[in-house]
Amino acid sequence: MERAIQKASKLIALKSITARPDIKDSKEASAKEKELLERKEFNEWVDDSYLLIGKARFYKHEFSEAATLFDYSIANANDPDIKAEAAIWLARVNNETRRYKESLKILRNLKSARAPQKH
Repeated sequence: MERAIQKASKLIALKSITARPDIKDSKEASAKEKELLERKEFNEWVDDSYLLIGKARFYKHEFSEAATLFDYSIANANDPDIKAEAAIWLARVNNETRRYKESLKILRNLKSARAPQKH
């Protein structure tokens, strides 16, 4: 687990891209360009690395550190699948630390957020 943490941390430290790209006329930017400008991180692998470190911390029974990383992933990941997976892992942390109500709340919120919308 320690090696996974080291490798993912190295990717974050060396490959993170947080500088926003220049778009000449942001008022006429397309929806895709606007979504790009709203990102905090521009390297798609950084989200995966934070999640991987959280999983390694979980397996090392470092639940507090794991919960912090999963919370970070939920708040900052660009990929909705990463956010959902981080929420599931956060629920697992809560189960391991006997906070079952918080775990249930997370899973219910995830279920309602991912449920298909009826029109």
